[in-house]
Amino acid sequence: MFERLQLFILTLLAYLLLPFSRVRSRPTAKGRPSILIVQTGKIGDLVCTTPVFRAIKKTWPEADLGVAVTSLVAPLLAGNPYVDVVFALNGKPGLAGKFRLIREIRRHGYHWVLVLTPAAIGVIIGVLAGIPNRALTVIPQLSRHTRSALIFANRYVPYELRAAGAEHYCRMVNLVGSVDCREPRELFPDAAARAKAEQFLAAHGIGADVFVVGISVAAGKFNKEWPAERFGALADRFIEQYGARIVWVGSSGDASTIAEAEAAMRRRDRAVSSAGAFTLAELSALLGRLKLFVSVDTGPLYMADAMGVPVVDIAGPADVRSQAPAGRALVIQADGIPPLLTLMAAPDSSERDPAIIAITVDQVWREIEAFISREGLASVLP
Repeated sequence: MFERLQLFILTLLAYLLLPFSRVRSRPTAKGRPSILIVQTGKIGDLVCTTPVFRAIKKTWPEADLGVAVTSLVAPLLAGNPYVDVVFALNGKPGLAGKFRLIREIRRHGYHWVLVLTPAAIGVIIGVLAGIPNRALTVIPQLSRHTRSALIFANRYVPYELRAAGAEHYCRMVNLVGSVDCREPRELFPDAAARAKAEQFLAAHGIGADVFVVGISVAAGKFNKEWPAERFGALADRFIEQYGARIVWVGSSGDASTIAEAEAAMRRRDRAVSSAGAFTLAELSALLGRLKLFVSVDTGPLYMADAMGVPVVDIAGPADVRSQAPAGRALVIQADGIPPLLTLMAAPDSSERDPAIIAITVDQVWREIEAFISREGLASVLP
């Protein structure tokens, strides 16, 4: 309720300031556009946005680029050399925190705000921070509040559900100028994070020559989650067929689900949990040390993909036409059940989607064996 009140107050102020919102705070230097990108998505969405940052700096090396994200995902931008400043949209509590955020953004004098998702807060902040050019993503089914905030945008960029999100992001950047967004997804773990990952693996007897498979049992949305006991059965097959070591990947909140998966295993001695051992900023370093990563369509999978690790995406109900791994990847979906969850339209549910339940351990294992053989990832035990 308090959050809604804050948003109502900010919206009211934006209406009052709208007539003055085209006043430029400073002239745009030639070849040096000043851009604020707002990405309100989760982990995977932000990882899939990173090519935009490199593309902007490649086109305009002197550009002033700010990125506003939620505090949850902000650590993913640590060390990114193409982002000048990171703003946490919910980093400071209360209405006073929102005003401090707006003042910080206003000091940069941005001339463009590109809101990559249909999030009203992006264009509201744009008005309150005096940003004259405000571009908002619109989808066929906008929330009531976002529809009421359309007045605050002076550019609307439609996103057709199931279209490639990367292409949509590039269209938005091309409002500023011609930019080629065909750049890699990337993360930049620092030396301390890499050392921590090495120490963790060494402490569990996992050397560089081991076929180490990372598995994440969580999805962020229950309707996307594959049953934990199936992950446990899958882990045993990796161990029996390839002599693999299993690293369960997750936050401290995933510990109980990981324990459920381990309870279904016969070879628990070959598995170790990293739940809660790494911050989000550090996790990419651990993922980068894996030989293979397996999960449903969720954030850490896109992190592993950005680190150059082959991934197995048990996508189920996730329509990967809108967002998919970009590197060496195996995408598994149910036969005959169309995926219904897409970028910018993926509601949660208290029940698992039929498209994830229909995927069996045998199906996943058949496709994984073919993928491992095709990519030359591991040797079969005698």
